[in-house]
Amino acid sequence: MKAYLPEFRIEKLLLDSAHDAYAVYEYCRRENIKPFIDLNPGHTGHFTIDDDGVPVCKLGLRMHKEGYEAAKHRAKYRCPKANRKRVCFCERPCSPAKYGRTVHIFTDDNPRLFNIPPRDSKA
Repeated sequence: MKAYLPEFRIEKLLLDSAHDAYAVYEYCRRENIKPFIDLNPGHTGHFTIDDDGVPVCKLGLRMHKEGYEAAKHRAKYRCPKANRKRVCFCERPCSPAKYGRTVHIFTDDNPRLFNIPPRDSKA
């Protein structure tokens, strides 16, 4: 497209899940393009994520955002059935950890899930 229309400046790119690949996100980052790409459910790795890029627990519930560790470039999510005052209250907890399972997602390594704009934002 750039070869045929060199005068066009692409700012945003809307693609379907067939284009959900690291190379596409890396290209967009390098060219300063905001990608809007549906997640391909077959590329989720060792845990399940929803359409917004939020991890899902084994019960099918969205995990809660527990913050972002800037020094380690990772987002932290925790069990949706636990909180800081109370341990996980599932009938069969999926983790022996006091506050239930936590998932760390490295944002620098995973532009599919953590892109600009964020998947779970209105943008």
